[in-house]
Amino acid sequence: MKNRKLLIFLVILLSVVCAALIAVMVLAINNKLSPVIFNVSPHVSFEEIDTLVWDETYSGDFTDISAKTDYGNINIRHADDENIRVVIYGDADKTTVTAEKNHLRITANHKTRVEFFGAITREAKTEIYVPESYAGRITLINDAGEITADSYPAASIEIEQDAGNTTLQTAQTATVTVHAGNVKIGTVADAAVTCDLGNINIDTVTDVMHLHNDCGNIDVKNANIKKDSVVSNNLGNIDIGKTGRVFIDAHTSLGNTNIRSNDRKSDITLTLTNDCGNITVKN
Repeated sequence: MKNRKLLIFLVILLSVVCAALIAVMVLAINNKLSPVIFNVSPHVSFEEIDTLVWDETYSGDFTDISAKTDYGNINIRHADDENIRVVIYGDADKTTVTAEKNHLRITANHKTRVEFFGAITREAKTEIYVPESYAGRITLINDAGEITADSYPAASIEIEQDAGNTTLQTAQTATVTVHAGNVKIGTVADAAVTCDLGNINIDTVTDVMHLHNDCGNIDVKNANIKKDSVVSNNLGNIDIGKTGRVFIDAHTSLGNTNIRSNDRKSDITLTLTNDCGNITVKN
């Protein structure tokens, strides 16, 4: 009984620590913490650039669209027609857009303006308007900022994010790597998500998923997988909602496991592992 009480206490304590770390991360990303905490000069401030430096429309059969920024937001939106439109607010000297064969490449970096009382870092904003029927690959790389994408059911979306939140509505495949930030995905067939610090939330997976989190919760509402899948966590809870007829192989080193139903004769295995945290399957 004493060991069980100690176990419950440790799980609660570590969950609180994890939640605190995520809260600090979110505040830092949104620039709401004092710069002294992170040993950043108090004379450095941030603002979004409102200067339009690029607004062009591209026609053609593009199979690859890639966008990269060092500090700023990237938004993928539905286009009004079958063309692709690129709109960038930033620094013209640090903005490049090239269309070579089937590949559209976009780079938009921030600009630091030095004033008498200090420096102001002006973050770029990239908006790409893509037809909803687009069936190619979209690659987004961001050092710091937000990434959002509308619904692209036939597209393959790859994201590398150092610091910032990622939100995708719908994709055929979603390959996401985030070091600090939350990941939110609507419906995806193939999900491969790795997060170092933040929560992973997915509404529906229809084929296969490989999810890993170092510190944060993992929540999948509908895991309609058709292939063997793996979900792992080092610190945080794993919550799975509805599943099909799958065998659930669940293990946690420090925490509780609660599986409503399990089909041990299924050819499909959902492996759930956790170092510290609970595992719950509400199928």
